[in-house]
Order: sequence, then C-alpha cells, then structure tokens
Amino acid sequence: MQADRVRRRWADLCRWDPALPPDAEPTMAGPMVDALYAAFDHPQPLGWGLDPAFEPVVGDFAAIVGSVDAALAQLVCLHEAFRQVVVDELDEAERDEARRRLDMIIHRTMIVVGEAAVHHLVEEALTDPLTGVRNRRAFEIDLERETARARRHRRPLTLAVIDVDGLKRLNDAKGHGAGDQALRAVAEALRRTARREDGAYRIGGDEFALLLVDSVVPGEDVVVDRLREAGAPACSVGLACLVDDTDDDLLERADRRLYELRRARRRRSRAGRSA
Repeated sequence: MQADRVRRRWADLCRWDPALPPDAEPTMAGPMVDALYAAFDHPQPLGWGLDPAFEPVVGDFAAIVGSVDAALAQLVCLHEAFRQVVVDELDEAERDEARRRLDMIIHRTMIVVGEAAVHHLVEEALTDPLTGVRNRRAFEIDLERETARARRHRRPLTLAVIDVDGLKRLNDAKGHGAGDQALRAVAEALRRTARREDGAYRIGGDEFALLLVDSVVPGEDVVVDRLREAGAPACSVGLACLVDDTDDDLLERADRRLYELRRARRRRSRAGRSA
C-alpha cells in the first residue's frame, strides 16, 4: 500500500536526519500521513494558511514532538518521503504542480508548528512553575493593560493582593514541602473563584494577586471568605479599586492596605493578650 511505503520511507529519513536522534521515529505517523494524503487530494487554498486536513492533528503533533527543531526536521523528512514515493511516480505533466502543492501544504504546516512552539514558550515564561498560575511578569503586563482599559472606558477594576499567613512558620515546622502545598492550595482556590476575565498570579514568595475586571469588591472579607470556601489556607488580603479618575498605583495601594490591616490585627492581638 502506498501510504505504508510513505510511512516507512519517512521513518528511514528521520533516522538519517542529523537534526534527529539515530533511533528517531515519526510522530503520529499514521494520522500525519493520512492528513497529507487528504490535503493532497483536494485543491489547495494557496496562500490561505494551514490545510483543513491538518487542523485536527497538527496541534497534537507539535505537543508530542516537543522540540520545534525536531518537529520541523520531521516535517522536512515527511515532505521528502511523500515526494519520493508519491509525487515522483506521477506523470511528468503532473509533477510540477504536485510539487508546488506539496511544498505549500508542508510549509504552511511548518509555520503553524513554529507558532505553536513559540506560544508554548511564551506561556511557559509567564507561568509560575510551582503553582501553575501566571507569574510576576505576566501580572505586570496584564495590570498595565487592564488599568489603561479601565481608565479609557471608565470601568471599575479591583486588585486583591493576598499573603499566605504563617508560611515561614509552616516551612520551619513541617518543611518546605508543606509550604509548597499551601501555596498550591492558594493558587487552586484563586482559579476556582476567578471568573474567565479575571487574572490570578503569584507575584512573590508567599504573595499572590487577583485582578478583577469590571468589578468593585466591597471589602477584604469577601475575598477571604471566598478563598477559604475554595480550600485556601489562612490568608490576608489587601484591596485597591480603580474607579472613574482614580490615579494612584493599584499595586502600591493594595500592598499598603494589606500592611495596614495586618498591623491593626497585630495591635488587637497584643491588646487581647494584655487584657
């Protein structure tokens, strides 16, 4: 069967390609070859992106291969295998057009694979590896964008800064594994309580942020209660809201509010012990 010959030839070429390991095997060989045949068998929308036949498989292909270099090398080998087994066996009058169609199909697939790899790297660079929420850099980008949007459209914006209570004591008493678990619990609670348009971030060692778009939160207790109900450990929260023409720095105001609330709580605790 011709498709089996393409797959075997693709495997041979992958093993000889210097960009791939000597024992390299084509990724998703069956679905990829089937997609190439399907794309090749109907007229090409030249210049209009990925062929529809590849849409169901190319994302999985890029994710499984992992390295963009390996993915592109495999596609080069697939191109060559299909040319040798299929295109070169066509009548001479058909070969030039068939080669152009093959080039277009594979080149467009390479572009999509490259874009998927870049997107993955960007997301990785903006994600906190311990908790899976977005990191400080992502927070700074999103805060700047949402602040500008809220001011332009005169829409409310709320920033909640969240500190995990007693994280150092927990690390000292039970080890950093327990502290890491507490941080992951806060991150999971933030994911559960945030709306689709909101953003959850880890912006420091034990500090998180929740960016609430088009929203005014009446008080810190509301956020604390929601996090506790979603499984978070004890946390302290400071809020800052951008409404109308407020011009202060949201993060600075939320941090200051968090500090004031903690200081007031310590005063009450000391007063209770001395009573």
